[in-house]
Order: sequence, then structure tokens, then C-alpha cells
Amino acid sequence: MLYYVPMKMRIQKYLSQEGILSRRQAESAILAGWIKVNGKVVTELGTQIDPSVDRVVLDDGLAERRKQVVYLAVNKPKGVVTNCPQKDEKQVIDILPKRYKHLHSVGRLDKDSEGLILMSDDGVFAREMLSQDEPHAREYLVWTSAPIGYAEAQVLMDEGMVAGKVRQSCEVRLLGDNYFKITLTEGKNRQIRRMVQQLGCFVVKLRRIRFGTVELGDLSPGGFRELTRKEVRMLRESRLNLRG
Repeated sequence: MLYYVPMKMRIQKYLSQEGILSRRQAESAILAGWIKVNGKVVTELGTQIDPSVDRVVLDDGLAERRKQVVYLAVNKPKGVVTNCPQKDEKQVIDILPKRYKHLHSVGRLDKDSEGLILMSDDGVFAREMLSQDEPHAREYLVWTSAPIGYAEAQVLMDEGMVAGKVRQSCEVRLLGDNYFKITLTEGKNRQIRRMVQQLGCFVVKLRRIRFGTVELGDLSPGGFRELTRKEVRMLRESRLNLRG
């Protein structure tokens, strides 16, 4: 005889795993009485549910708030930090209009780099974008202080070490003597700069031009635009599953 074994989990964990709310957002929503389980309002943070049986519904007001989350593509100029500015430094949020001051960056670009960075107030989205289990491709244009040939490009493409950590293989396309395009599926601190230094030269200019399915396009330095719902959906669907 077969018996059904309930698969219980905390409701905030369920909402987070499903990409509906971050755990913090879920906890706030529960305490505010905005979530119902099987038609009854839930206000206890420790409430456990069985996702295969229990029906979880968001309050209409909370559902409407979810529609108001913002996803932004920004062209970060060189000399601007992504976050955590030091004295006299400007960060990305400083170059945006006041209505976007509550947004947070999705990942980072170092101060000397420029190009595409995503901003959002959706914590679940940010975590998905930075997941190393299902990473997004990141594409950059790189200008170097010395010529890069096919031999050097092969060294860049092979797996190796960066700052004592194993890095994954990547794609490199030569565009000129001192100019190439590189596509990564990870975002280690100053990774491309460290990779180029191992070739005996240094990066003169570095620009990110794509994150997943979103491209920098013709955004001018300091420019920005809101992503459409279709773009957000395509981003979420474009993750590369590297598990197994």
C-alpha cells in the first residue's frame, strides 16, 4: 500500500523558491496579513505548507505591488562605482533620477570599467541573475596595451586560475590587434583584467555590452531604460543550466 507523505516547507521559503517574493518580502507580507493559504489569512512566520496540496494566494494589493517592480538597464560610465562609494566617489544610483533611488545593482562593474549593468528592486530577480548554477552569459569588449593574437586568445579561452580560484572556459573573438570580444558565464572580481595581466599586458578599456539577453545597444554613458516585461521573462528563461 502506498502512503502520501506531505512535503512541508515554510511558506516564505516556498514563495522565494517560486520567484514570487524574496524571503524578506514574504515575511513582511505575512506579518501584514497579505497572504492566504486555502482561503485563510496567514500571519505566523513559521507557517508550513504543502505546495502540492495547499493553495497560496496573494492579497490583491500585494499582487498589484508586484506589478510595480522596476528593472533597469544602465550604461555605467567609467569612473563611477557600482556601490559602496568611498569619499568623493559617485555611484550608479547617483546618476539616476530620484524615482530610481531605491533600486539596487544586479552584480557589479569595477570603477574603471563601463557599460551595461542591471538595476532592480526585485531581490528574487537579482539572485536569479547572479546564480552560478544557472548563469547568464556576460559579453565584453576589451582593448589591451599590447597585441593579442590567436595563441593569447586560446590561453584566455582555456580554463585556468584567477587570484587563486578556478575560472571557467570562455569565448574570445579577435576584432583587431589590441581589441577583442569576450563572453563569460561568471563574474569574479576584476576577472578580465587579471586574465589579461597573465598575458603580460593590461586592459586599456573595458565595456560590458550584454548580460544574458539584454544588450547595451545605443545607450549613451549615464543613459538608462526600463526593461519590458518580455525582456525580463526572456532574461529569466535564458539561464544556462550547468548542473550535472
